Amino acid sequence: MIGLLLLVPDLLAIVPITLAILQPDDVGLLSTLFAAVFLLGALAMPSAVAFCLAIGRTRFNNRISRGRRAAHAVWSSGFYCHQRGRVFWPSSPAPNIPARQAFIPEHFRWFVWDAGDYVNA
Repeated sequence: MIGLLLLVPDLLAIVPITLAILQPDDVGLLSTLFAAVFLLGALAMPSAVAFCLAIGRTRFNNRISRGRRAAHAVWSSGFYCHQRGRVFWPSSPAPNIPARQAFIPEHFRWFVWDAGDYVNA
C-alpha cells in the first residue's frame, strides 16, 4: 500500500514530462528524454525500496510460519524443573533431540529454534 502511495509523485510528474517531450526547447529531444528517465527513476526509487522491503518481510514471515508446527511440538513436549533450572524431554519429540537429558534453558531454546529451522532466520 505504501509503495503505491509513493508512486503518486511519479504519476504527477508524467504530465509535465510528456509536455516537455512533445514541445522540445533549445535543449533537444534526446536530452529531454534522458532527464525524464532519470527524474522518473528518482521519484520511483522510494516505491521500489518499499516493495523490496515488503517482499523480504513476506519471505521471512513465510519461513517462520513453515517451521511453527515443528517448533511448537518440540517446545510443548519439554518439561522445566524449577528446582534445578533445567529442561528435559521424557521422550524425544524429534529425531535429533535426546530424551531424558537435562539442558539449560538456552540449549532448550536452541533445540526449539533448530526444529523450526529458525537458527539462520
